[in-house]
Amino acid sequence: MILSDADIKKAMEDGQISVKPLFPNAVQPASIDLHLDRYFLIFDTSYHHVIDIKNPVDDLMREIEINDERPFVLHPGEFALGSTFEEVGVADDMVGRLEGKSSLGRLGIIIHATAGYLDPGNKLHMTLELHNIGTLPVKLYYKMPIAQMSFSPLSSRAEKPYGIKANSKYFGASKPQASAMYRDFIQEKPVVAAAPILSVPQPETSFTPEAKPLVTEMQSGPTPISEILKEKSEAAVRPKTRATLIPPLL
Repeated sequence: MILSDADIKKAMEDGQISVKPLFPNAVQPASIDLHLDRYFLIFDTSYHHVIDIKNPVDDLMREIEINDERPFVLHPGEFALGSTFEEVGVADDMVGRLEGKSSLGRLGIIIHATAGYLDPGNKLHMTLELHNIGTLPVKLYYKMPIAQMSFSPLSSRAEKPYGIKANSKYFGASKPQASAMYRDFIQEKPVVAAAPILSVPQPETSFTPEAKPLVTEMQSGPTPISEILKEKSEAAVRPKTRATLIPPLL
């Protein structure tokens, strides 16, 4: 279910949806209009010729800041990261979906590739994955309408909202951030509890009468096995003495 304009306004009053600042007439029949912020990230290929997703890519991107008089020009085929001017947040039982504007789509501007989901419990300036699939450069201006967001309630409150887990990469982002996918390859070593050492009693019948004394000595004390074996070896080669019988006196 997608919230209508009346339900969006009520959810904002109840604190389930937060949009700051809220522009006049931003609430549409089933969404809220969002505007373009001044910060962008573009790829800088001066030092790298390939992206290794197992490593941070911060040094692969260069930040550009625009103002009211200087727009950002997105050329055909180019890709850039931007963000919304508004900070948008939802409660633990709500999600938001970012969509493009029809007027920009008709010019060949796509505002997101895959990052169109606002997770329960998150609050941030939404990332825009801007791409010009048209044939002409397009000027993008600070605070222009750039996207719209719709909202849907969950069937129940999320048990672990976004930001609770340590790997919540973009929680509370205020500017465009480079990909943090490399963190998915960092695995914490699981803590494995040592298994208790159990003493398994051996039945009496498991040893022969000749071996039982040796096993008893090995289990009973700190005597080294080498000494035990040495003693047994010496006993084996020691000559046996016979008792001398004294004949009775007649």
